Amino acid sequence: MFDYLIYLPRFYKKSLLIFSDIILAIITINLAFFIRLEDIFLLSLEQNFIILISISIYLPMFLFNGFYNNINRYNNFRYLLKLIQLISIYSVIFFTIISFIKIDSIPRSIAIIQPIIFFLLIFMTRIILIFIVENYKELSNKNNILIFFSKISEIEKSINYVKNYNFSIKGFVDLNLKNLDQKINNINIYDLDKVDDLIKKFFIKTIFVNKNHLSDKEKKNIFLKLNKYNIKIKFFDALLNSEENELDLNLILKRNIKFNFEKLSEEINQKTILVTGAGGSIGTELCKQIVNYKPTKLIILDHSEFNLYKINLYLKNYISKKSIDIDIISILGSITEKSLVKEIFKKYKPNKVYHSAAYKHVNIVEKNPLISIKNNFFGTLNLMNEAISNECSKFVLISTDKAVNPVNTMGASKRLSEMAIENYSLKKNKTIFCAVRFGNVLDSSGSVIPLFRKQIKEGGPITLTHPEVKRYFMLVSEAVSLVLSADQMSKGGEIFTLDMGEQYKILDLAKLMIKMNGLDEKNDKNPSGDIEIKLIGLNKEEKLMEELNYRSLKLEKTNNDKIYKTITKNINLEEFEILKNKIDKIISENAKSELKNFLKENIEGYREV
Repeated sequence: MFDYLIYLPRFYKKSLLIFSDIILAIITINLAFFIRLEDIFLLSLEQNFIILISISIYLPMFLFNGFYNNINRYNNFRYLLKLIQLISIYSVIFFTIISFIKIDSIPRSIAIIQPIIFFLLIFMTRIILIFIVENYKELSNKNNILIFFSKISEIEKSINYVKNYNFSIKGFVDLNLKNLDQKINNINIYDLDKVDDLIKKFFIKTIFVNKNHLSDKEKKNIFLKLNKYNIKIKFFDALLNSEENELDLNLILKRNIKFNFEKLSEEINQKTILVTGAGGSIGTELCKQIVNYKPTKLIILDHSEFNLYKINLYLKNYISKKSIDIDIISILGSITEKSLVKEIFKKYKPNKVYHSAAYKHVNIVEKNPLISIKNNFFGTLNLMNEAISNECSKFVLISTDKAVNPVNTMGASKRLSEMAIENYSLKKNKTIFCAVRFGNVLDSSGSVIPLFRKQIKEGGPITLTHPEVKRYFMLVSEAVSLVLSADQMSKGGEIFTLDMGEQYKILDLAKLMIKMNGLDEKNDKNPSGDIEIKLIGLNKEEKLMEELNYRSLKLEKTNNDKIYKTITKNINLEEFEILKNKIDKIISENAKSELKNFLKENIEGYREV
């Protein structure tokens, strides 16, 4: 109710004041008769006539002198002086008129008594109004908070933590419902179901959630419950005296996916495994999961020295702690170096290859198309040729949803690699080739999520290409586990597609991330917010929505409800060799202008935008 009145347009607030003064004029005329005649009675028609006279005198005066224009606590003295002046003038005019008309039932003293009472009531109503409005504003602007806890023993640490922020604690919420209706420092403890009422009653701006002893599921449920309110939500660790919100997006998007790796253990245990792009986000997760199946050797290949150093250090520390006997072999180099690839296969004879090495940043690849095709397509061919020559049992290509109806060189290069998988499977060899296609993983190097995190940390703005852009998202651990699951089903030539769930609006994810970091969005409705979301325009090589499969092709179910098999149209080996030679010629001649035409002619669904 107060919100409604305070934020009414000025015209309506002014009208309410005028109306209230008219009521006061009526009341004070009646009071003046009561004081003068010492009796309560209904005024006659003649006596009511002076009400009209009173309003006709004071209202034009008040309006003309700007009496209703502005009221606040800083101009009380000037306001009082103006009111005294206006009432004095009003009383002289009112007394003169009453004396002149000489109505027997209206004593002239009424014209003296009424202005005095009128003055007092107007002044009192303004003082009360100012007090209510200013205190309401102070209350609503104050950073009042609630603290959620699960153990009463940690309340003191929670109080000490929020003291650093100069907040006013209005209540505690017991998530375990063990201490309800008690008080701490004379502050009530409430049930979670009372949060809605508490937020409205105390104008809560921030809720602190002590995350100690809370499971991931509990954190997720609490956040989702609070997310509908226009408040800040801060998860904090009372023991470490720190905030921690960065894992929340993973918690929200995490799905309940079941995996079965019995066959996989047989294929990896005591075998030699090669992971390309091992230092990247997907390659790193592949390595982390593979070591649990205890291969004899794990060969990690990456062209980035720093990324290779990081994953090598992690794996060495991990197997040391777990007392696992695995030979970690780190190789720095590119898959485009034929001699290096040949040496790796000849020396180590890998039983299985997980190929995740690729140039993946769409904008960078688009500006460097020839070297990107060379890396993503011909690098893949180098690995596949050596896998066949050295009788590697299985080769798994990590692909992308951008390979479907591609509008950029990165997607086209991945579709070429998929075509290689399909066609090499037609050859008579001992290697089983397959590809696994999926959308964005949350923390991959090509994902917007790390960028958004960085932008939020720097205070914004978050840059977004288009408000309607949607993408599939999955946790990197889930995606890799499904890759390993799909690997077990392969018989050769399949393109497996992962069930990525629903597509998410990137704008919604950006807003969610702001909220998860205990901040609020800065926009026209909230100009004092923390982080602005800025639209910068959709890049020509981007789609509004991604696709996981060609509409002309069918998806076939597998024994895992999160994995589908794409039934594709193979081209014959001769046609593939011709295609390969054409693109090799384009690259060797540095014929960048011819590349787009080649892709249009040879990649299904490719369109230049």
